[in-house]
Amino acid sequence: MVEAMLLEFAQEATTTRRLLEREPNDQLAWKPHAKSMSLGQLARHVAAAPGQMAALLRQDAVQVPDFASPPSATSTAEAVETLERSLQET
Repeated sequence: MVEAMLLEFAQEATTTRRLLEREPNDQLAWKPHAKSMSLGQLARHVAAAPGQMAALLRQDAVQVPDFASPPSATSTAEAVETLERSLQET
């Protein structure tokens, strides 16, 4: 079961990396709605998620993150770097 999960994780990482690499740098501030996160914020969120999940699993108590002002990727390269760090942490 662990091998199957690791294989799926690797496949998802490849797909996520491909998606982040294709984000247009000049559109990172775009929001589909005024109350939505920007494309850059969503990219950073998706890129950091694996490492954040791994960090949560290592903790005894969980502190709720501040969702009011999520960080934003300033470039496609930054989003991909965040994903790579996140994958390493995981």
